[in-house]
Amino acid sequence: MPGPEEQSPDEVQHYLWPIISDLLQLWKHGIKVPTKSQPEVMCDKPTAHKIGGFASHSHTYYCMECWISMVDKGKVTTFQKGAFCPWTNAEQHCLGDEYHNLTSLPAQKNFIKEFAT
Repeated sequence: MPGPEEQSPDEVQHYLWPIISDLLQLWKHGIKVPTKSQPEVMCDKPTAHKIGGFASHSHTYYCMECWISMVDKGKVTTFQKGAFCPWTNAEQHCLGDEYHNLTSLPAQKNFIKEFAT
């Protein structure tokens, strides 16, 4: 939501309207996010982030869908379709492999800080 002020309920509804049906689908039925070792997982959003190697809401790249950064999230252009490149499975797998090959704890922490994978 564009800031820096807190949005009114009407403004929030304006931004949520296009995704209401998606939110209802998630609320009622959830989604399946297969992993390599556990093809089916049932979990909440924070756990889905951890399982998938994605960042939390306060991380630099917090979105599970695209490369939006924390710096960009308050801009009006954020709400334009296609404003940010989507994550690809290949990118996520590559980042996971890079992390898996790191041998030191400081290197792993730095990698997580940058990519949360």
